[in-house]
Amino acid sequence: MSAVGRLITAQRVLQVLVDAGRQMTIPELHAAFGPEPQGDIYRRLRPLIARGLAKHVRRGVYVATAAGRIWLDHGEPIRQGMSRAPKRFNNTIGQRVWRILRIQKRMALEELCQLTEARRDSVRRYMGGLAEAGYCKRYGSQSATRWLLLKDTGPQAPVWDPVLRRFHDPNTGLLFCPVKPTERSNEQHPDQE
Repeated sequence: MSAVGRLITAQRVLQVLVDAGRQMTIPELHAAFGPEPQGDIYRRLRPLIARGLAKHVRRGVYVATAAGRIWLDHGEPIRQGMSRAPKRFNNTIGQRVWRILRIQKRMALEELCQLTEARRDSVRRYMGGLAEAGYCKRYGSQSATRWLLLKDTGPQAPVWDPVLRRFHDPNTGLLFCPVKPTERSNEQHPDQE
């Protein structure tokens, strides 16, 4: 592996993890930056882990996630000020699904499950709620369900409030009620619209 450069940034750490395609230890990460790297690997890994772009496997061992590879493929920078994730940016299934759906816009249910490392029924239930609240649209057959994002309101995932039986959107501060079954229209493939 060639030296990436001496200055350690979160973007470069993620690039090294993705290029390696395997789990890496802290010494291996340091070695990728050549002799006398400038920066702290641990401080650069924190925002990656908080956003689900990298994963802590065990003590001192890290790996890039599928979301991290997608992030790099889309060329989005990891900006200054992203060193600490806000407390409301947790790593719930909903947040992971929302993050991937915002990047891809259209996804199959199986792809969402694989990328978020979540159970199929959990992802299906969350996506069904988002569809009922008007955030996305379901199309395809029962065995090959696909989802299309309709409303991208921001980086924070809409959260289901079981007491109010509504979605709360932390990006806008609005509450969304699921659509009643009688109000639903016939669903068709988005390309047929």
